[in-house]
Amino acid sequence: MKVKVVSVASKHNLDKVKEVGASAVFDYKSPTVADDIVAALKGTEFAGICDTIGTDASAKAWAPVYEKLGGRYGSVLPATVPAGIEGTAIVSSSIVSDDRFIADGVWGEWVPKALESGALRAFPPPKVIEGGLDAVQKGLDAQKKGVSFAKIVVAL
Repeated sequence: MKVKVVSVASKHNLDKVKEVGASAVFDYKSPTVADDIVAALKGTEFAGICDTIGTDASAKAWAPVYEKLGGRYGSVLPATVPAGIEGTAIVSSSIVSDDRFIADGVWGEWVPKALESGALRAFPPPKVIEGGLDAVQKGLDAQKKGVSFAKIVVAL
C-alpha cells in the first residue's frame, strides 16, 4: 500500500518537510490551505489527520479538511479533538499500557531496526547543548527563543 502524506509547515520549512518524504506541503498561514490540502488528496482513500501540535487553534484549522474528507482525527493532546469529529488523543503512555502488542512491535522491534537500516530517520536534526544537568536552563532558554525545524537536546 502506498501512503500519500500531506503536511503543513511554515513557509521557510516547506522544502525541508518535502525532503523527509511528504508528498505535498502547504504553508499553514495560507488562507487557502484547507482547500489546497483537499485538492492534493483528491482521488485518494483518506485515512485521517494527525495533529502533532495539539492546540485548540490547530484543531480548528484542520476542521475544514476533516469536514470535507472525513477520516479520523488524532491529536497529541486530548482536549483538542473538536466536537463532532471522530478521533482521540494519541498519547505514548496509553499506547504502551493499552496495547502491548503494538507498543512492542512498533517501538520495541520495528523502530530500532528501521533506524539502524536507514529506513527511518530521526528528524528534525538536534541542536545539542553540552553541559549536562547544569545546561538544562540554557536548553530551556534556547527553546523559548524559538526553534524551527530543529529540536533542543541537552547532552547529559
